[in-house]
Amino acid sequence: MRLKRNHLKKFVSISTILLGLASLSTNGYASTAFPSVRLVKDTSDILTNYQPYFDFVVRIGNQVDASSTRKMITSFTELKKRNPEAAARFLKGLRFELVDKAERMGRREVILTSQNPEIQRWVGRFIKEWAREADEHLYRVTSSQIAKK
Repeated sequence: MRLKRNHLKKFVSISTILLGLASLSTNGYASTAFPSVRLVKDTSDILTNYQPYFDFVVRIGNQVDASSTRKMITSFTELKKRNPEAAARFLKGLRFELVDKAERMGRREVILTSQNPEIQRWVGRFIKEWAREADEHLYRVTSSQIAKK
């Protein structure tokens, strides 16, 4: 009987630790490395290869301004469905801004993570603008589709 209790205690302890680690990573507290993707020009390549930059911003944005991040995700998802070229332009601009900021900080992208306080402040400062940019791209696509009818 005592042996069963010891095994049960070990099982509960290990399960609790694993569950805690899993919840940290899904809640956004685990660190994500700054993406490093080579420059591409084709629309489908941009949509595929530059997605990690968007995901990086979303990971940080959910921590610093969840409302604006949700707006950006919603606009970008709709934009991607309606006009992949416009979505690619948005991702291309986002990638440029992130890489430019990393270079201006004088840091190699390898060192930067989603837990870097300076990157978090910077994303927090610009997430509303990126949400607005995604919405503006979507507005242009929608208005041009209406004009064509």
